Amino acid sequence: MIYMKLLAAPLVALSLLVVSMPNAAVAQDQGPKQIRLALIDYEALLRKCKACVDATKQIESKRQEYQKAAEASRKGLDAKQKELERQKTVLAPDAFQKRVADLRNEAQTVLKQERQWGDQIAKAQQKALGAINQKIREAASKVAVEGKFNLIFRRDVVFLSDEDLDITPLVLAEVDKTFPSLKINFSQ
Repeated sequence: MIYMKLLAAPLVALSLLVVSMPNAAVAQDQGPKQIRLALIDYEALLRKCKACVDATKQIESKRQEYQKAAEASRKGLDAKQKELERQKTVLAPDAFQKRVADLRNEAQTVLKQERQWGDQIAKAQQKALGAINQKIREAASKVAVEGKFNLIFRRDVVFLSDEDLDITPLVLAEVDKTFPSLKINFSQ
């Protein structure tokens, strides 16, 4: 991360140099191209956009639902284990071993289900973030065209900037207007 910040200033300078060097034919017709820079606070967009807030609530709700189900399964397994330990002295050794094996299989099934739930949540988060990123790019592109910005940088890679360069509120308004909510499908 430190290396990225150290490289940010030379990269910005190089970007400005490359973008401001028009080819000879264009230079004769239009003169040098004016550079318009802007910044986006990507983390703020993720925290504040309506679709992100909506997605976060859905994911957290599903996570709590899965957590409650997992806790109930574990409590059931604990109760069965205690009951089996209590019956150890009255059961025949091979009957006891069979019940121990059955309990282990049931525990493995519970663990497998918990992993599947975790995978479902991770996939849902990844898919939601992909959709939100796409909408942020679309909104930023629209704001860039309307504001005639040539370069838009993420605030976290810029060491120092003027606050007037921040177009985050404009992008946020556009994202919220075009993408106010996100329905997450956990079954995939």
